[in-house]
Amino acid sequence: MTTNLLQDYPDLKDLYVQNERMTREFDHSEDDSIKFIGKGTFGDVFKAKHLIDQKEYAIKTIVIGEKSVKRVKKTVREVYDMTIRELKVWAKLNCDHFTQYRSSWLKAEHKDKELVLTVYIQMDLCWFTLEDGIRKMRQHFDRPVNQFLPTLGYYMASELLIEILEGIDYLHSLTPPIIHRDIKPKNILIKGSPYGRFIKLADFGLATEHLKESMTHTQNNGTDKYIPPEVRLSRCYGTKADMYSIGVTVNELFNFALHSPEPEDDNYMRITKLNETLVDGFPSKRPSCADTLKTRHLWHIPYRAITHTNNGTELQVI
Repeated sequence: MTTNLLQDYPDLKDLYVQNERMTREFDHSEDDSIKFIGKGTFGDVFKAKHLIDQKEYAIKTIVIGEKSVKRVKKTVREVYDMTIRELKVWAKLNCDHFTQYRSSWLKAEHKDKELVLTVYIQMDLCWFTLEDGIRKMRQHFDRPVNQFLPTLGYYMASELLIEILEGIDYLHSLTPPIIHRDIKPKNILIKGSPYGRFIKLADFGLATEHLKESMTHTQNNGTDKYIPPEVRLSRCYGTKADMYSIGVTVNELFNFALHSPEPEDDNYMRITKLNETLVDGFPSKRPSCADTLKTRHLWHIPYRAITHTNNGTELQVI
């Protein structure tokens, strides 16, 4: 019946539909039912246990409806092709820096006489987002928003920043480079691994390959707060656009305001100095991921440089 539905749409009839896959492959019992866990840039994310391997996965759904695509002056097929193209960019990133793509499939149905396609994307389930992690750090160290963290908190933030930079540097060093275009704490996930890493970059819905320096991209793409000036105002931008988004993320990760008074804390003097270059309005003045990693000794605290006090809650540089 589903195949006949798409047969009525000449530009979609070649698509392969698996309407029953969620029902057949994932546990719908009362204890292990599919649960909503969050919202991504283009769809909702659910947690579900696979019936065969009994592992829990994150399932992202991207809904493409006839009415919604008309508002952006595109066809259902054009939006579907864009979704799959961006999905392919992510799926080939078989690396520990990113949430791992496992599978995807398509569902087609009519809702209120409207054709609706739903793309399901199965990926590894992580513990929580960096946004959640930042909130947990503030609570643990009893710090309000935009108040410097103690030394242990700074150490934790600097460790996480290194992993974020390593993941983005991997994207930027590919041939051709990939621009993520939606870096923010909500799209950075936390999960431990056998390799000692915690950061998993996610949500590649806006990711694009940067084939050449003269290449233009979609203007004003991303989440408003994290959009660099060149993306907001122009279609000409490159990998340095991601560095601006990292800079805004650094403000939140290290818990300080962009234009805070100059700190007396030596560590925060270093990270705020770095941050000023990351959020520079001119892309050419921002450091690359590779350059920022090369200067990590200027802003990162190694674990051996801190020691517990007697009560075990505060640390000091030694």
